Amino acid sequence: SGGTGPGTYTYIWSDGQATNPAIDLTGSSSMTATVTDENGCTATTSTVVVGNDVLDPSVAYAEPTVVSYGGSSGLTAFYHEDADYAWSTPNGPLTEFPSPMVTEIKETTNYIVIMSYGECADVRSVTVEVLNPQINNIPNAFSPNNDGINDTWIINNIEAYPENKLKIYNRWGQVVYKQVGYSPENAFNGKRLGQDLPEATYWYHFVLDQNIKESEKYTGTVIIIR
Repeated sequence: SGGTGPGTYTYIWSDGQATNPAIDLTGSSSMTATVTDENGCTATTSTVVVGNDVLDPSVAYAEPTVVSYGGSSGLTAFYHEDADYAWSTPNGPLTEFPSPMVTEIKETTNYIVIMSYGECADVRSVTVEVLNPQINNIPNAFSPNNDGINDTWIINNIEAYPENKLKIYNRWGQVVYKQVGYSPENAFNGKRLGQDLPEATYWYHFVLDQNIKESEKYTGTVIIIR
C-alpha cells in the first residue's frame, strides 16, 4: 500500500544520484531508479537511457533513389563511428556495411538497415524506385534458319515485365505459341511442337502483366522468313 496521491518521495538512481526525479547523463547505459514514499513503500524500475551527446540522429539514404531497370544505387547509413550495421532486402542480407552498393536492381525495393551501438539500436529503411523501360520497336519479322542472326523473335525490354503473357496465332486463329514470362531465354524460334512452322504472317497478342486487368496490351503481326 502507499505510493498514491500527493506526498513526499525520495529517489535513488543506480549511479548514486539521489533525491531528484530527473538526472543529467553524459553517456548511454541501463539505469535503475528506486522511489520511496513517505510511508516507506518502494518501487523500482529499469530502462535503457541514451545521452544526446553520445549518438547523433541516425541517417540512412540511397543515391540515387530512382534508377532505370537493371541500374545501381549506393546505400549509406550512419549512427555512430563504432556502430554495427546490418542491411537487408526482401531477398536476404547485404554483405557490405555500412555502405553497400546494390546492382542490377530490377524492381522497386525497400532496404532496411539495423544500426546498433552498445545497448542502443535504431532501424531505418530506404526505397529505391525502378523505372521500367518502354516496349517499342517490336520486330515484325525474323528468320529462324540457324545462322545465328535473328533466329528468334526478341522483344526488347520484355524481361522487365516477368508477369507478361504472350500468344501467337496463325492465319486460322490457332495458337502456335504461348508463354508466360516471355524473355530472350525462351523466345519464339518459329517452331511448334518441335516442328518448323511455315513461312507466313502470324499474329501476336501479349499483356505486360497477366495479373492486372488493365495491364498494357500489345498486338501486331510477325513474319517468319525462311
